[in-house]
Amino acid sequence: GTSSYGRLTVCVTRAFEVETIFHVEPDAFSPPPEVRSSVIVMRPKPLIAFDSDIEGIFSELVRLAFGKRRKTLRNSLNGVIDVAMFQETGIDAGLRAENLSVENFMELAKCAVARDSKRKTKVMTHHD
Repeated sequence: GTSSYGRLTVCVTRAFEVETIFHVEPDAFSPPPEVRSSVIVMRPKPLIAFDSDIEGIFSELVRLAFGKRRKTLRNSLNGVIDVAMFQETGIDAGLRAENLSVENFMELAKCAVARDSKRKTKVMTHHD
């Protein structure tokens, strides 16, 4: 839950194992930047099952949640994730995006996709 934990961190760690190899001090550059750089290795994680619906919703939830960092999840995900979904996943809607793990975002995405598929099934059965 730090300011460096954001959308990029969540999306990268969803798909990759990240290892810091070494840090590069600012004086290694000319002119020296005001940040310290790092050399990292990103190894793709084995994806057990890729579901494009879940991955799409996951990306959208992360984008919305981090779009306005100071808003609670209840406000930033309003219209996408409802109170029942927060209760079902056990995730506190009063938290901010930086308080959620990659796994928490994935739980919400799976819940949203499951809810959407149930809704579509009901609509299809009512039209038969």
